[in-house]
Amino acid sequence: MEDYLKARRKQLGLSRSELGALLGVSGSQVGYWERSELVPPGEYITQLAEILGVSSETLDRELAANRERFEQLARARAIQADATERPDD
Repeated sequence: MEDYLKARRKQLGLSRSELGALLGVSGSQVGYWERSELVPPGEYITQLAEILGVSSETLDRELAANRERFEQLARARAIQADATERPDD
């Protein structure tokens, strides 16, 4: 499932760098937000929501959902890595 932030950015025809420039951050920073590796600081939420054409509440909810999916995936990968590293009994 494509990240909400990335999907909205693409719908608007913006690159990461272009969105970052509108916010005063780097395109790399936008990439971290899209991958849920970092959460946009609160001071960017309102401006980001306005650029994306959504409410701050909607953006907060979608970012939280994306973060939860990222954390679930990270936990699953950690469990899988742990299982493959254990020697057979």
